[in-house]
Amino acid sequence: MELLYQFGILMLLATAFGFVLKRLNVPLLVAYILSGIVFGILFPKETINIEIIGSLAQVGLLLIAFEIGASIRWSFLKKEGLKLGIIVLAEFFIVAFLTLLFGLIFKLPKEFLILLVLFAMNTSSAIAFKILEDKKFSRELDEKSIKTLFGISAMEDLFIIIAISILLLFFTSKNIDVSYVVYDVFHLIISFIAIVIFSLLIVRGLINRLPYDDEILLLLGFSFILFFSWFANNLGLSMLLGAFVAGLVFSETKVSQTFLERAKWIREVFGFLFFSYIGLIFPTDVNFSLLLIGVVVTLLIVFLKFVAFSFSLWITEGYKLENAVKLGTYMIAI
Repeated sequence: MELLYQFGILMLLATAFGFVLKRLNVPLLVAYILSGIVFGILFPKETINIEIIGSLAQVGLLLIAFEIGASIRWSFLKKEGLKLGIIVLAEFFIVAFLTLLFGLIFKLPKEFLILLVLFAMNTSSAIAFKILEDKKFSRELDEKSIKTLFGISAMEDLFIIIAISILLLFFTSKNIDVSYVVYDVFHLIISFIAIVIFSLLIVRGLINRLPYDDEILLLLGFSFILFFSWFANNLGLSMLLGAFVAGLVFSETKVSQTFLERAKWIREVFGFLFFSYIGLIFPTDVNFSLLLIGVVVTLLIVFLKFVAFSFSLWITEGYKLENAVKLGTYMIAI
């Protein structure tokens, strides 16, 4: 009963914040995060069922990753994937160059610079999805631009997964074997390709042949998401990447749109728990000096992201500079 009471309070807080922020044209996910922060202040940490909320939040993140994949569609990624990959690669080199420049000017340690590059390269696909799902934002962008932002965000996530895997090898191993690093990277890439090919050749056809009604369709879709998340995890990939691939494959079936419409309210509930969980684990006891450093570093990351993303779109994708800068402003929000 205590858990139900806590969920009720959390939802009431989100409703109150959402009511105010919606009228200020602020994305609803901000209300969810604020509700988690305030909930964490009102209730002592030891009385909150943080593990249960965290597990449900993970399910919410998987559902969002699935819908991102379904929104991009495999056909779009197959057609535009190479271009998106070139954009991400160009973005990485620009971010690395600017970060090195800042490091030389301010004499920053190399460990900090490495983390700065990773932070600037990483775009939260879940947050990108929630912001671009907002009607105010979606009206300002055409379908191709939205899919491009989703696709780049997903590729950046893959890039970060590989980069972190390599960094972990350096941090945890005394003697680094270059061949082992190369093997680890190729293992991640080949595993990703294998799960996509397996899905397209076998799973897609199976789903198209199965008879079902609405209730069975919901069960099928959710079991599909959870199975692919588990499968990816066992291949050494991120569970989110598995859910994303599941969305890509599911988007090519005849029932994808029906499932997304039926399951939207479930994804919204679990998505609310994910963003509330972010607020719930947000540290509220930091001192002013640390907070000031955090703000400065955040502004630096936002600057790096904006310049690198806008410039890479302009030089690789053929966007006019004005349009590239416009899309770059959305990355600032994200």
